[in-house]
Amino acid sequence: MAVAAETDELAAAAIADLDARRRADLGLAAAWMSQRGLLDPRDQDQAADELNHLVGPETHAFFVTKSGWTDDRYRAWLETALRGLWARWADARTPA
Repeated sequence: MAVAAETDELAAAAIADLDARRRADLGLAAAWMSQRGLLDPRDQDQAADELNHLVGPETHAFFVTKSGWTDDRYRAWLETALRGLWARWADARTPA
């Protein structure tokens, strides 16, 4: 689809729509975490961006398609990355 989007306006529009919806959904997830005290509200936009990068298809393609990782290895890495992100957010909420 990404290759098609380079020359096809409909494919490009479809990808842009998918990207916008994923970003909006992850923004809602960050807002949900913030409303429950799991994330500092000032970090919502950055959290949505970080989540978008981690779970985006480009990241999967980089590791699995370009780098030859197995899906199991990618899933294990993603779980570790998400846990690390969560821990960093938790540390940021904890008063010094």
